[in-house]
Amino acid sequence: MDTDELRSMKELINSNNEEDIRSSFIYYHQHLKHALNVSDDDPQNLRSSASIDTLSNVLKPEDCGLIAVKTLGNGNCLYNSVSEYFSSDDRHSTLLRYLVAAELYLNAEQYANHPVLREAQSDNRMFTDHIDTIFSLLLTDESCDEFDRVRCKNSTVKFEARLTCRNFRWSSLIHLLALVNIMDRPIFSVYPSVNEGFRSLFHRIIYPVRQYNYSESNNNQPTFGIMWTRDGDLDSRQGFRFEPNHFALMVRPEEVTNVGNDQCMGDTDSMDYESFATSRDSINVDPDTLFVSDDTNDDTNLNHSSNMDIDINSIPVNLENSPIPDVIPIVNETEADADTATCVSSTNPDFLSHDVGDIFGSISSITDEQKHVFLKDHFFPDENYTDFIKQHITKGKQKRQYTLSFQRSWLTQYPWLVYSPKQQGGLCKFCVLFQPKNERIKNAVLVNRPFTNLSKATGKDGVLQTHANCQYHKESVSLSSEFLNNYSKPQESIQYKLSSINEKNYNLNCHILHKIVQTIVLCGKQNIALRGHRDDSTTPSQATNKGILNLENAEALVDLPHGPWEWDRETRTKAQGLLHTMESSMFIVAFVTVKNCLEVIKPAAVKLQKREQDIYSAYQYIDNAKTTISQYRKDIDDLFRTWFKDAEALAALVGTEITKPRITGRQTNRANATSDSAEEYFRRNMAIPFSDHLDTEMKTRFQSQDRVGVELFGLLPSSSKSISDIEDFVKKLSFWKDDLVAPSSLRSELQLWNRFWEGKDPLPDSLLGCLNVADEDIFPNIRKLLIIGCTLPVTSCEAERSFSTLRRTKTYLRNSIDERLAGLTLMNVHGDVDINIEDICKLFIQSHRRRMFKNSLLTAND
Repeated sequence: MDTDELRSMKELINSNNEEDIRSSFIYYHQHLKHALNVSDDDPQNLRSSASIDTLSNVLKPEDCGLIAVKTLGNGNCLYNSVSEYFSSDDRHSTLLRYLVAAELYLNAEQYANHPVLREAQSDNRMFTDHIDTIFSLLLTDESCDEFDRVRCKNSTVKFEARLTCRNFRWSSLIHLLALVNIMDRPIFSVYPSVNEGFRSLFHRIIYPVRQYNYSESNNNQPTFGIMWTRDGDLDSRQGFRFEPNHFALMVRPEEVTNVGNDQCMGDTDSMDYESFATSRDSINVDPDTLFVSDDTNDDTNLNHSSNMDIDINSIPVNLENSPIPDVIPIVNETEADADTATCVSSTNPDFLSHDVGDIFGSISSITDEQKHVFLKDHFFPDENYTDFIKQHITKGKQKRQYTLSFQRSWLTQYPWLVYSPKQQGGLCKFCVLFQPKNERIKNAVLVNRPFTNLSKATGKDGVLQTHANCQYHKESVSLSSEFLNNYSKPQESIQYKLSSINEKNYNLNCHILHKIVQTIVLCGKQNIALRGHRDDSTTPSQATNKGILNLENAEALVDLPHGPWEWDRETRTKAQGLLHTMESSMFIVAFVTVKNCLEVIKPAAVKLQKREQDIYSAYQYIDNAKTTISQYRKDIDDLFRTWFKDAEALAALVGTEITKPRITGRQTNRANATSDSAEEYFRRNMAIPFSDHLDTEMKTRFQSQDRVGVELFGLLPSSSKSISDIEDFVKKLSFWKDDLVAPSSLRSELQLWNRFWEGKDPLPDSLLGCLNVADEDIFPNIRKLLIIGCTLPVTSCEAERSFSTLRRTKTYLRNSIDERLAGLTLMNVHGDVDINIEDICKLFIQSHRRRMFKNSLLTAND
C-alpha cells in the first residue's frame, strides 16, 4: 500500500461514504491478517538482528520486564512498531495507518466514550476528573483545536480519522487504542516514570473493547508493548521535563536472541500484569508534550523536529461546565505534601532565614539544598502570630471603613501560598523558586511582587484562585514536583539512570580501547599486518596468515568466543601434516642438533647488532665463535651422544621415539650412510655434515684478509709492544693520512705512545678504552686513528634493519598505509622502546570524548 491509497481513504471520509469505507476496511483487514499471520499465538520470528534501544531501556519503568528495540523514526513509528513485531520489518506500516483511519471513522462513538476514559476519570492520580479534558488527552494538536471549536466528541474523532490519512503524521493515544482493536489483542502502553499528572492514562494495558469485561478471569495478557520514548537527545538538565517524540517496540527478552540478561532490567516470568497496569510512580508530565512524532517532515509539518515546541493552547476546555482554564492543571504530591511539611514556626527567632521573600532577585544563586529547605521548611505562622499585613478600605455609600487582614486559612486552602514577613504579603513558593521563562510575568503578583490587595483575595475572579489556574503556575508546580522527587530519590531520576549508563559505557569502551592499543603495539613490534587481504573477517576462524586484526572488527580480539574454533578442511589438513612432521625422528634430532650448534653463534650475532661495539671486540667474538665451532667438529662423537639423549627425552614428551629411517640400496633425497643404531645414523648423516657445513661457512665468511681496519688494532698497548717493524706499521696507517692532523709526525708519536704505556697496569683491551686516555694535544694523530677505529661500523645491521622492516611492512597488500607507515616501521625497528599505553588511551579520549559514551567503541553509529 502506498500514499495514494491513503489519499483515497481521505476522500472517502470527506465525502462521508461510510459504505465504501466499511468495505475497504473489511478487505484490507483480511489482507492484513493474511500478511501478518495475526493469530492468538505469538509470532515466532526471533529478532536476531534487532538493535537495542538504549535510551528507551533507561527510561522504562523498573517494573517492566520487556526490552525496547529500535524502531524506525519516520513519523510512522507507532505503526512501524506493530508491523515489526509481527513481520520483523515495517513494510505494513502504511496499511496499518490506513486501517486506523477507517477504524476511527467507522467507530467514532466508541472512541468518544472509550472505557479508558471512565477508568482515568475514577483514578485519583489523575489531575482532573473532567471527562472532556481527559478525552482531549487522546487527541493530537489539530484535533484538540477542533474539539475546542465544535465541542462534539464524535465529530472530533472523525476529524482525527481524516488527519490520520496523512502519511508520516504524528500519532497519539487514540491511534494506539484503534490499533489494539484492529489487531484484536491487548498491548502494553508503557510510559516512563516521570510526570505524574496523567501518567495513569498512558501507562496501562490496553485491551480491545470487546475484552473490557472488568472480570478477574481475563487471562488474555499482552505479549508486547509500545513505549512512549524519545528518538534523539534527551535534555536531562534540572528543570527540563521529559517530552516524548517517538514510539518504540517492546518485546520479551527471549524474543531477541542477541540480548543478554544484563539488558533485560526485569523479569517477565515473575511480572504481575495487574500491578503493571495499575502501578503508578509519583510523577508529572506536561500535557502539551503527549502527542509524539518522529523527526521527519511531511506535507503539513515541514519544520517539525524532535525538539519542536507543542502549542500550549491545543487542549480544549469546556468553559461552561468547568472552571479549568486554557491549560490542564497539575495536581501532584508537592501540593499534597504542603500540609504535612515541616514548616518553621513564627516563634522561631531564625524564621526569617526560611522566609521565601528573602530570595527575591537571587533565585539563580541558591543551591538545590536551599530550594529543598524553602519548599519543606518555609516559614509558617502559628496560631499566636499576629503580625499579618492589614488593609484599610472604605466601602458602601456610607463609606464605612473596614480593616482586612491576611487570613491564616488561605495558607491551608492554597498549599502553594506562603506568607512573607519580610515582604509583608503572600507569595507562591513554587513560582518564586521555579519561575517559568515567560516575559509576561515579569511583574506578576505572588511571583515577583507580594500579594497585598486583600480585598481581591477570594471569589470567582479572586487573585488566589486565578493564580491557581494560571499556566505558568502549573508549570512551576510540575517543576517543583520533579525537583522533590529527584532530590529525595536521585537513583530513580532519568539523569541518574543516564549517568549510570554513561559510566558503564565509558568503562567498557576504556577496556576495549586498551585491548585495541595493546593489539596494535603487539602487531607493530612483531611486524604483523593490522588486517589481512580481506576485511570481512569477523571471527578468528576466518583470519588469514597475512593479518590478525581488522580495526573495524576488533571485537573478535577483545572478547574471543567460547568453545573450540571452527577449522575448515584445508586448515585441518595442513595442521595435521605439520603435527606429523614435528613428531618425526628426523625433525626432532635436527632440531636438537641445530639448536646446540647455533647456540655458539647466537651471542656473537646479538652482540654484533648492538650500537656500542668497536671493531676489535667484534673480531674477537667472531674468532671465539669460529674456534668453538671447529672444536665441536673435532669432538662431535662425544657431543652428539649428549645431544641424542636430549632428542630422546624430547621425543618422549610428544609420545614418540627416535628410530632410524629405512635404509635402501640407492637413496637420492637424503643421506644414506650405513649405521648399526639410530644414534650412529643421525651422527653420520646429520650432525657431522651440518657441523662441517657450519665450520666451513664461518671460515669462508670471516676470512682474515677481508677484515677492514685491522691495522688499527696495533694501537692497543698489548699489540703495540709486539710490533717489531715500526716502519711497516706506519706505512699501513698511512692509508688514513688524509684524516690525520700531522701525518709527518706519526712515527715519533707512535714511539711516544709505546713509552706512555710502559709500566702501566692494567692495559686497556679496547680502542674505546685507549681513546679515553689519548690526549688530543700530545697524541693528535693517534687520537684521530682511535676515533676512526671506534666509529667503523662493525656490521651493516642497523642500516639494513630499517630497509628490511620497510620491505616487510609495506607489502603489496599494504600499499596504501602512507600515514601509518613511519609509525609501524619505527615501532618494529625499536622494539625495545617501552610504549605507555595509558598515555595513548588518554590522548584518544581527549580527542574523542563523545565516542567513549556510546554503546560500543567498535560501532560507527548507535
